[in-house]
Amino acid sequence: MPEFIVEEPRDRPSGEPEGGPTRATAHISTQSDPVPVVGGATGLIVFASVLGLFAALQHTLALPIVLAQFGPRPSADPVGAAWAASLTWLLTAAAAPTAGALSDRFGRRPVIVVCVSALILGSVVGPLGQGYVAELTTVLLGRALQGIGAAVVPVLFAAIRDFVPTRRRNIAIAAAGAAIGVGGVLGIPLTTAAFPALGWRPIFLISAAASVLLLIAIPFCVPTGAERNRARPQVLRVSMFTLTTVTAVVGTIMGALTGWTSPGFLLLVGVTVLAWVVTTVADARARRAAPGAITLSRVLALHAVALLLGFIVLANALVTALQLQEEQFGPLHLSVLAPALTLVLLAAVMFFVAPLGAVIADRFRPSRVLVVGGVTSLVGLILRVTVSPTELYALVWVVLTAIGVALATAAVPMIVNEVTSAAAAGAVLGRHQSLRLLGVAIAAAVTVSVTLHSVTQAEDRQVPDWTAFTVILLVAAGAAAVVTALSLFLASPRRRRAD
Repeated sequence: MPEFIVEEPRDRPSGEPEGGPTRATAHISTQSDPVPVVGGATGLIVFASVLGLFAALQHTLALPIVLAQFGPRPSADPVGAAWAASLTWLLTAAAAPTAGALSDRFGRRPVIVVCVSALILGSVVGPLGQGYVAELTTVLLGRALQGIGAAVVPVLFAAIRDFVPTRRRNIAIAAAGAAIGVGGVLGIPLTTAAFPALGWRPIFLISAAASVLLLIAIPFCVPTGAERNRARPQVLRVSMFTLTTVTAVVGTIMGALTGWTSPGFLLLVGVTVLAWVVTTVADARARRAAPGAITLSRVLALHAVALLLGFIVLANALVTALQLQEEQFGPLHLSVLAPALTLVLLAAVMFFVAPLGAVIADRFRPSRVLVVGGVTSLVGLILRVTVSPTELYALVWVVLTAIGVALATAAVPMIVNEVTSAAAAGAVLGRHQSLRLLGVAIAAAVTVSVTLHSVTQAEDRQVPDWTAFTVILLVAAGAAAVVTALSLFLASPRRRRAD
C-alpha cells in the first residue's frame, strides 16, 4: 500500500523546527473524512507537477492574446497594456501568502480545490464578453481570477512537505519546481503558435477544460491528514506582507510607466517600506515568543534570495529574446522564431537541471546547492557582458546562467522545508512565491524602462541598443552577487548551529 509521511499533531509554536515524522498509510487521516488516494506519494508528486505547470502557464498563456487583441499599438496606450500584462502576476503575488496560511489552518486539499475552482471560473469568464469594452473587461476579470488560482503553487510545495517521505522529498520538490519553471516560460510560445489557428476564445476554453480535469483529480491524488496550525491566525502579519508585495508590484509598474521620481511611485515606495517594517517587527516578536524558531536574519536572507532569483530568471530570458529579435547577436535571421526558441531552450534547461539539484542536495545539503547556483549564475552573467564576441558565446552564457538559476530556485523550497514546521510551511512558502513574483515584476519594469530610454535607429524604426542590454545584465549580475553572498551566509556551519 502506498505510504505518506504524516506529522502527528502536537502543540508547538508555528516556527519550531519539525519533529520526527511517523509512517502512516494513505488511508490514515487525522481528519474526520479520510479519502484513499491513487498512486500514493508518486501520484501526489505527478499531480503537483502537472498542476504547478498549469498554474504557472496562467501568467503568460493569455499574455499574447491581451496584447494582440486589445493593445495592437502598445506604444499608444502603454499604461493599459502594462496593467493588462501584469494583472495575473499581481493577483498571484497578493493571494499566495494568504493561500499558504489558509492551507496551514484548514488543510491543503480544501485550498487546492478553491484555487483550481478560481482557474476554472477565470477561464470561463475570460471569453464571455462581446464588443471591445466588454471583451476587455471579461478578459481582465478572467485573468485576475486565474492569478488567484495560480496562488496554489506554495500549497503544492507544502503538500509535498506533508506527505512525501523524507528520502524522496527533495526530488519531489525539484520535479514540481521544474514543472512550474517550464510552465512559466512556455505560455508565450504556445499561445503564439495556437492563436493564429484557433483564435483567442478557444484558448481560454481549453484552459477551463484542463482545470476541470485537475479538479476531478484532487480527491484521488491529494491526501488528507497533515498537521494543521491550530494557533490564532496571524492576520496582521499576513495582511502587512500582502500589502508590502502588492504596493511593491504596483509601484514598480508605475515607476516604469510614469518615471522613478513621480509622486505616485514615491508614495507607493513609502507605503511599501512602512508595511515591510511592520511585517518585520511582527515577525521578530513572534520569533521571540517561539524559542525554537530560526533567526530573523535567516528568514530575511531567504526572502531576499527568492526576490532576486525572480529578477534574474526573467531578466536573463527577456534580454536574450530581445537581442535575438533585433539580431544583436549577429546575422542569425531568426527575428520571428528566436524569442520563442529561447524560452523553450531555457524551459528545457530548468526541467533537466532542477532534479540534478535535488540529487546534490540529498548528498551535500540544499544550502550548498544554493551556493553553487548563485556562483554559476553570477559567472554566466559576467561572462555574457564581458566575453560575447559571437552569438554562440552569448547563448552558452545564457544557458550557464539558466543552470545556476535553476539550481538556486530548486534549493530555496528545500531549505524552507528543512527549517520550517509542517504547521507553518504553507505560509512561509506563500511568502517566497509572492517575493519571487515581485522579482519578476521588477525585472519586467526595469527592462521596459531601460530599453525605452536607450535606443538606436535601425532603418525605419528605433530599437534598444547594446548599452540598454548591458545595463540590465549588470543589474542582474549584481543581484546574482547578492544571492551568492546570502547563500554563503545561509550555508555557514556557524549560522546553522545558531538556528
